[in-house]
Amino acid sequence: MQSSSFSILLVKTSSIGDVIQTLPTLQYLRARFPEAMIDWVVEESNASLLSASSLLSNIIVINTKAWRSSLGAWKTFFSTLKNLRSKKYDLLFDLQGNAKSACVTFLARAKEKIGFDSTHVQEKINLLVTTRKIPLAKTLNAQMKYLQLIQHYFNDDAIFLPQSISMNLTFLEKNRLEILLANRSLKVPIRLMIAAHSHWPNKEIQVETLCTLLTHISTQYSVCFLFVYHTGSEKQQADYMVQRFKSQSLSIGELSLPLWQSLMSEMDGVICVDSAALHLCATTNTPSFSMFGPSLAERYRPIGLQHFSIQGSCPYQVQFWSRCPLLRKCATGACLKNLDTHHLIKVCSEWLVTIKNRLQ
Repeated sequence: MQSSSFSILLVKTSSIGDVIQTLPTLQYLRARFPEAMIDWVVEESNASLLSASSLLSNIIVINTKAWRSSLGAWKTFFSTLKNLRSKKYDLLFDLQGNAKSACVTFLARAKEKIGFDSTHVQEKINLLVTTRKIPLAKTLNAQMKYLQLIQHYFNDDAIFLPQSISMNLTFLEKNRLEILLANRSLKVPIRLMIAAHSHWPNKEIQVETLCTLLTHISTQYSVCFLFVYHTGSEKQQADYMVQRFKSQSLSIGELSLPLWQSLMSEMDGVICVDSAALHLCATTNTPSFSMFGPSLAERYRPIGLQHFSIQGSCPYQVQFWSRCPLLRKCATGACLKNLDTHHLIKVCSEWLVTIKNRLQ
């Protein structure tokens, strides 16, 4: 199985946070099979991160959103289908477990197709397309869930510790990174990236709560806050925060995923919510402090003692073991909107002490 003829296909199409959390699995496979062909099926919107990795042999890009919205896109579909079926893999790992990945898994050619059992599949139809289902503990951290599915398949009980992941930057990305790091505002003892946005509004905290936290930090340390944004509304908030903290801050947008990750690697810490930013931070050696509400920190917080988090409480006593069933439709988002600021500052202060100790 060590020969270069051995081939593996990973099916993990989205979302970007889930794709990022699967990267340690790729590290494990490449370490175990250094000469193997390892391909990955991913949505086009998430492909740039994988393209910057040197661990993959090929990336098979799909665009299911376009296929559903445009008749002309079906030509692209058939081209992708031809590419997908042009190879017969030794192993296929469906690490998504939903209906979309089931379609890819069904269409792809592989001697064996491995996926989750009924405990972890998101949609039961996925169970019909895998030839082997791996049972896993219900309460696993998401990163470990993907990794252990593959380790269990190979009967490997060894503890695999993911390392930081280096991304290949283009010339323009390298140049922009150098310019950003040369900014005088960043010539301070502690540089903190602030990424308080999420695709889901109920995962975000109140702006004034964030300001209270950052005000406390700025009075205790010589610090620069680097606010990142990707949308117009996020830019408005970043601009507001820069006005609040003036010379202690700057904002930056239009970051590719590889550039964002490389910039994170140069920070002393990242403050964020449960989002792509948090999972991207986990691919670096940079410590994180994260705030959770409608998802459980113990499931999604990065692994490592340098990563701290707090968990908001649900005033409606909704119980869940991974993500709140009301994540998308809760009218108040109270679990994060009503965070106890005293507790928030206390835990973040403990985290900052560990950062200061790292820098000494």
